[in-house]
Amino acid sequence: SPDALVVEIGSNDGILLKPLLQRGVRVLGVEPAHAIAGRALESGVPTVPEFFSSKLAARLQAEHGPADVVTANNVFAHLKNLEDIVSGVRRLLKPDGVFTFEVQYLGDLLAGNLFDIVYHEHLCYYHVSPLVSFFSAKGMEVFDVQRVPVHGGSIRVFVQRKGGPHPRDHRLDVILAEERARGLETPLPYTRFSERMEQNKRALQGLLGHLRNEGKRIVGYGAPAKATTFLYTFGISRNTLDYIVDDDATFKQGRYMPGLHVPIVPPSRLHLDRPEYCLLLAWNFAEQIMRNHADFANRGGRFIIPVPEPRVI
Repeated sequence: SPDALVVEIGSNDGILLKPLLQRGVRVLGVEPAHAIAGRALESGVPTVPEFFSSKLAARLQAEHGPADVVTANNVFAHLKNLEDIVSGVRRLLKPDGVFTFEVQYLGDLLAGNLFDIVYHEHLCYYHVSPLVSFFSAKGMEVFDVQRVPVHGGSIRVFVQRKGGPHPRDHRLDVILAEERARGLETPLPYTRFSERMEQNKRALQGLLGHLRNEGKRIVGYGAPAKATTFLYTFGISRNTLDYIVDDDATFKQGRYMPGLHVPIVPPSRLHLDRPEYCLLLAWNFAEQIMRNHADFANRGGRFIIPVPEPRVI
């Protein structure tokens, strides 16, 4: 409703808050990157250029009133001072308010061999059971969890103050039962994950080596942070990939992958050079990439999806 207040932690340029603002909802972003916060402010999204903390939460509550919703998408896994953050969220929320956050799901990471999403920005990899205990200790309670497909599989967690009005959804009990059945709090799933990752590595190295020995040209597609983890872990270098195409961030074009010095080029190069194979390093956008570059396949090019095991399409 127009009198509601939505606060987003890690609000970036305000892309989530803008539609709410257009509908008359009061919004407030918290974004510590000053340049990005400046862009949000220029577009009309009220934004505080600071790190969220319990101290800041007290100030925001005094200045703007308590929040109906506090949200934090793909930022919760980056935070090391979680106890202080959650204390601030609890203080900022109305008694019937909701804290919702989205993180990559550890269960999907293990099931899909998604080792390349393990890199420096992500301090924690979450499943639901420990979150229930953690929030309970902070005077809050998880009452619902949704599974979402983004980033190879994520969870959207809904939390309220203890004794809040929102009923416990059956989805929470379902996912907790699944985690117990999979033994996510035991070493076994992680040992098996390591073994599968090594099998995947050998299979992909064998495939790429075979194609190179046949004189085939191979390029990569996508230069996100996880591509660096992927290339180093699997021992893939400029000896294997001629270059990497990236059309998501033009500022990367003309530069090189860290350490490996594989050049990053615009997508037009893919159609000019017409290499035989394209390894999808941004595998989580595989369908979109293949759809956008159907001409590459129509001219005989083949895509390689590397996880959970190598597939040539």
